[in-house]
Amino acid sequence: MRCEGCPLQDETLSLLLRLLPVALKRRVVFHRPGVSETTFDEDWLLQLIETIRRGDEDSVIFALASRVDPKMRSTIRSLAEQCVARFDSTDLELF
Repeated sequence: MRCEGCPLQDETLSLLLRLLPVALKRRVVFHRPGVSETTFDEDWLLQLIETIRRGDEDSVIFALASRVDPKMRSTIRSLAEQCVARFDSTDLELF
């Protein structure tokens, strides 16, 4: 996953990425920056973020329900929403 020009120390983004393996109950696979192809995990997270940006509630619920442990859904959603708000309020690009 690429974070063009963003501060990698962003706490919300870091927490989201650290909690994903717990929420998905498996190892998460991300390619290094500069790799042209994306993994299933990267595609899923990008889709979640885009549905949040569009305000597509049904798709957000579906994306979370399809992969995230029920106990972690609200946490992952909240962190993803905070990341979207943070990066949309700056000139930084998350992807």
